[in-house]
Amino acid sequence: MYSLMLPNEQAMNDLPYAIPCAEAKNQYGAKFYRCTWYTLPRNITQWNTQQQRNVTFSNHVSGRCVRGTCRASNGSGIYGMYGQDLSFSLSIYYYIYESEDGYPIAYRMDGGPNE
Repeated sequence: MYSLMLPNEQAMNDLPYAIPCAEAKNQYGAKFYRCTWYTLPRNITQWNTQQQRNVTFSNHVSGRCVRGTCRASNGSGIYGMYGQDLSFSLSIYYYIYESEDGYPIAYRMDGGPNE
């Protein structure tokens, strides 16, 4: 489905520094912000040396920003800070922050204003 020329998302290497978040609607018409560079989610498989096995996970995490803190809906942690309450879908290796013009933007975990 995706070109072999695109990064495989096994690590942050070669991923964009920032991704603008775009307003979208889910299948029920509810508004959320899509902060992903692949529109559709896909599974990524990586070797986990600690567990000595392959581990498969999604390249997207979804959640909600409430009162300034953006948390994953699966409880896996905090994925940024944004001043408005909103739902989001976010590429892994990224966090949400407010851009200079006030809109949500996703920055790579190893950069951006929060670093």
